[in-house]
Amino acid sequence: LGITRSGTTPTIGAYENAGEFTPPSITYTTLTNTCNTSNRSFTGVIITDASGVNTSPGTKPRVYYKRSTDANTFVDNTSGTNGWKYAEANGTTSPFDFTIDYSLLNGGTGVTVGDVIQYFVVAQDLAPTPNIGINSGTFNAAPSSVALTSGAFPIGGTINSYTIGAYLSGTYTVGSGGNYGTLTNAVAAYNAACLTGPVVFSLIDANYNVGETFPIVINSNSYASITNTLTIKPASGVTATITGSVPSDALIKLNGADYVTIDGSNNGTTSRNLTISNTTTGTSTAVIWVSSASASDGATNNTIKNTIISGNSATTTGYGIISGGASIPSSALTANSNNVIQNNRISKVQFGINWAGTSTSVLDAGTQIISNVLGSSTPGDGFGILGIQTQFQDGIIIRGNEIQNIVVASGDQNYSGISLIDTRNASVENNKIHGMSYTGATTGKLFGILTISSFNTAGSPSNNLFANNVVYDMTSTSISGFWSLSGIDDDGGYGDKFYFNTVYLAGSLSGSSLAPAACFANGNTFFGSPATNIDVRNNIFFMKGSASVAVPLYAHFTIATSYAGSTLNYNDLYTDVSGSAIANIGGINSTDYTTLGTWQAASGEGANSVSVDPVFTSSTNFALQATSPVISAGVTGTGITTDITGSGRNNPPSMGAYESKIVVSVKVWLQGAYNSGLSRHKDVSATWASVLNANALTQPYNTAAFGNYAGTESVASGFFTSTGATTDIVDWVLVELRDANTPTTIVTRRAAFIREDGMIVDLDGVSPVAFKGMTSGNYFIAIRHRNHLGIRTASVQLVNGSESPVAYDFTTAQSQAYQNTGITTNAAMKDLGGVFGMWGGNANQNTSIRASGGPTINDYLFLVNTVLGGDIELILNNVYNSADINMDGIVRASGGGPSINDYLFLVNTILNGDISIILNQHL
Repeated sequence: LGITRSGTTPTIGAYENAGEFTPPSITYTTLTNTCNTSNRSFTGVIITDASGVNTSPGTKPRVYYKRSTDANTFVDNTSGTNGWKYAEANGTTSPFDFTIDYSLLNGGTGVTVGDVIQYFVVAQDLAPTPNIGINSGTFNAAPSSVALTSGAFPIGGTINSYTIGAYLSGTYTVGSGGNYGTLTNAVAAYNAACLTGPVVFSLIDANYNVGETFPIVINSNSYASITNTLTIKPASGVTATITGSVPSDALIKLNGADYVTIDGSNNGTTSRNLTISNTTTGTSTAVIWVSSASASDGATNNTIKNTIISGNSATTTGYGIISGGASIPSSALTANSNNVIQNNRISKVQFGINWAGTSTSVLDAGTQIISNVLGSSTPGDGFGILGIQTQFQDGIIIRGNEIQNIVVASGDQNYSGISLIDTRNASVENNKIHGMSYTGATTGKLFGILTISSFNTAGSPSNNLFANNVVYDMTSTSISGFWSLSGIDDDGGYGDKFYFNTVYLAGSLSGSSLAPAACFANGNTFFGSPATNIDVRNNIFFMKGSASVAVPLYAHFTIATSYAGSTLNYNDLYTDVSGSAIANIGGINSTDYTTLGTWQAASGEGANSVSVDPVFTSSTNFALQATSPVISAGVTGTGITTDITGSGRNNPPSMGAYESKIVVSVKVWLQGAYNSGLSRHKDVSATWASVLNANALTQPYNTAAFGNYAGTESVASGFFTSTGATTDIVDWVLVELRDANTPTTIVTRRAAFIREDGMIVDLDGVSPVAFKGMTSGNYFIAIRHRNHLGIRTASVQLVNGSESPVAYDFTTAQSQAYQNTGITTNAAMKDLGGVFGMWGGNANQNTSIRASGGPTINDYLFLVNTVLGGDIELILNNVYNSADINMDGIVRASGGGPSINDYLFLVNTILNGDISIILNQHL
């Protein structure tokens, strides 16, 4: 055959053993669905054979192809016959590429949307009698050349294929009378589609169960991208439910899918108008499964938000949302990265969210689990094992979640609010974990936050951050011989940081003298592996547990022999146990310490720590009362500049999750922005948002009219938006707390925002307005605006650190505002049609509104002379000016109707057509 003999051990006989009798091996990446109906390039075909691959014309490797509906035979390579056609390889070396010519297909009409194209590749070697390889399929009879004849057909076995897909872009209704009758059909169309833009499946029915085929599987679409997205959401005003029973899979599965969003809001806000429920009792099942389809196809850049997700019960259905690979549960086949789970309500499953990467060497990245509510206070509306568990993650963010109602009656495993396994660089911040109880008489163990890590060296650290978390209301009757309960437990990590956490453990914490518990445990007697080089500062660890047996309870516990390399300081370690429990400030390496001093001496840490009652607002509200000794007892330098509510930290900061502050919640209408048709402020237009972004990134009250208020409140460029939501920001206001006995005395003040819905909020656009460093007490609350008359509450209000203060609503009655009996011309607020708001039109920012009289006290003359320079025809566009009485970004004194003419708005809308009226401020 001309094959070179092996130099040292040639084969006996005429033929050298070089694989000449083995058909060529052919490998390639299979073709995927395509939008292209013109000739198709097929690249990356690798063909190997020990005796070489024939690349001579006529015997080159070939790709054979046909429509699936064409005959499974071969006649010739022209469009005039029915059957397979072929294309020779373009090059002469592996990997080969081919050009598939659709015009050769039967009839010469090319391909159309929906056509399925079958294909296989053949190659021959250099043997005198060639050996023929094929991928995929099997020959009817062995051929003698790649120039196949009819005898090699029909091709049997599995033949690869791809589909000429339909184009998909835009919004499609799903439901009775919609573009697609079922979500199943809509997803099937997406899976086969060629995406040319974003796709929205708008759910128009109330229920999706009859006619659906579960699981509904969203596959990887090669055309999905940051612009070619898929969104599934309820139509405007529709509240929808997707319900089914899938005992060994998921109701909805993202199978290697990318850029898919399931958004449960029907109005573009954070409302939850979509319920997805798997009613099965199967434990190896989920409601939503985010799955890597293969070792090279992870599910990435997906978002699940604003939905209600539930199973059958906390002891039956397995998972609310799970990420993994080939089965439930399992590790991912490859990384499922950059996925977001946000603002969902999850309940009635064993595991709320279980997010697993692949291994310690193949980690998911960019995962975010934020602002979800897991469980509720309703019995049975929680979890049987875990709230949130992650594994094999890098840089995961778990922030702002509330996890509750993990109630276990029996069992011998670990039960956690948040559990991190082999996770590094995580940010676990601003979470609340409570309502956890173990009521059995076996060895189950409870952990509020648990991290177990094999990233435990300086060269491979875990480096996780835990900040501003609150753990409370945990109880246990466990009789474990190792451990009972931990608020926060760190096992095996390196370089983890614990800042500003509040752990409050009260109630029964153990059923056995061998089952201790701790607010913070660095390793415990069960796992037996302490973390090293940790940083623990500004935390409150308050042990107020009880037990009917003599069991040690700890504010802090470690099995480490020393804390070399670690920092533990500026913490409050406090115990106040009851029953037969034994109070310990700390335990180190099997030795207990009952006082802070002895623990400090033994650990060599905590020189600035304290052991005091932190004086919480209540046993469920951990805002600090004014008398708290941990106010300003912390230290800066941790990089954490806000507390659990988003309020800025003081310098020095307070210990625990809540900074020392009092908060105010107020609702009020501005007449200049009020729209009676909407019964609220008018929509923030794109123009008005642009005006704010260009002119009002910093508070506007540093003028003489407002006492040159020197506050530094500001927001980033582009902060103001026009989204169509009633939470869009309308403008800045000035909020003042005034003395309870002398209301003209301003105790403190700060700038804040007023929204379309009338709520006055802090700079995050959501939270009540916080006043840092203030003590709780009774205050008058005054609201001022740059071109409205100010108002204040009719009576003093108790203002404290409550996380959710009751809003003071000025809009409900005239009597809500202080009425100065010395002013008889007008009430304190304008009647806007059964609701009340601040008088608008105060262009010159004094204490009255008028359209006649001297120029210094006349708002009309201020508008015309001062702002418009005496030119009544002048129009100023896109301005932020107090003379913009109707708050539309345009200042003008003529033309149009009152809605676009500030003078007419002043005279007709505010003064009711009487220019002699003078409106005075009741402040």
